Order: sequence, then structure tokens, then C-alpha cells
Amino acid sequence: MIQPNAGITSRLPIRIKLIAKGFSVHITPKGGGGTAFAKTFEWVEDNADDAAAVIYFTDLEVRDFGGEPHCPVLWTVWGDERKFEALASRPPFGDPIYLTAY
Repeated sequence: MIQPNAGITSRLPIRIKLIAKGFSVHITPKGGGGTAFAKTFEWVEDNADDAAAVIYFTDLEVRDFGGEPHCPVLWTVWGDERKFEALASRPPFGDPIYLTAY
């Protein structure tokens, strides 16, 4: 699990092979606005050639998507649901979904 903003702000040495029902990971986001995804995808290509997918939790307020990685990308978008449709059209690759709070 990596936590990027303009660059990669932290790395947690977590490789999740199986997520069981009830499993949760608590994350405290850092930064805010203007995320650059390029460094994240460079890191994935250089360090995680066995990655099956990238799941990105984001508000999609992005200034640099970077290059498409070797694996599928799921953009898990949070924030103002009214902006989702416009934001979801931005990524040049991957599939955006809206994350609702419960």
C-alpha cells in the first residue's frame, strides 16, 4: 500500500493476497488537491511487477495521471457525488467508481 500526493509520501509494506469478510485497512490521508499519479505508477512498474491491480482511493483532483500500468486500475472516488460524472471522465485509463459512506 502506498500513499501518494505530489510524490509518494509513505509506503506501507502490505501485500494483500486475500481479503476476508470484515477485514479493514485504516488510512489517514496526507496532502490534498493536485495529486500527481505518475510517480505512483512508476513505482508500481519498478517495484510491483506481480501486482494484479491498482485500487486508487482519490478525489480525482489530478494534475498528472502518468502512464498506464501493466495491470488494471480501479479509481475509487470519494467526495462530492454531484461532481462524480465530470471527474470520472478524466482518467485516460482504468475504471472509476463512486465510494459512498456507510
